[in-house]
Amino acid sequence: TLRHEVLEGALTMAAGNAGIITTSFLGGFLDSFTDDVITTPMLIQAFSHGSSQAYASVQEPKTGTILDVMNFTAEKVRALPKDSSIRS
Repeated sequence: TLRHEVLEGALTMAAGNAGIITTSFLGGFLDSFTDDVITTPMLIQAFSHGSSQAYASVQEPKTGTILDVMNFTAEKVRALPKDSSIRS
């Protein structure tokens, strides 16, 4: 599946902690999509779930890391209008 290929590539190319954390984020992010139409609520869920997965992958999360970027992005995505969709 595309999800598997993306995660395998991300893990293979992961460099350091940020790479592993980003791979965890992608795993949670990609779990939120099931078809070729992406709605805003799905995107919000994807970023939230990805951020949660990333935090869960770290034993002692610290501020000033890629985790903050993921969390900040998830917060900004939550502010999007809920009635839009993105088509591939």
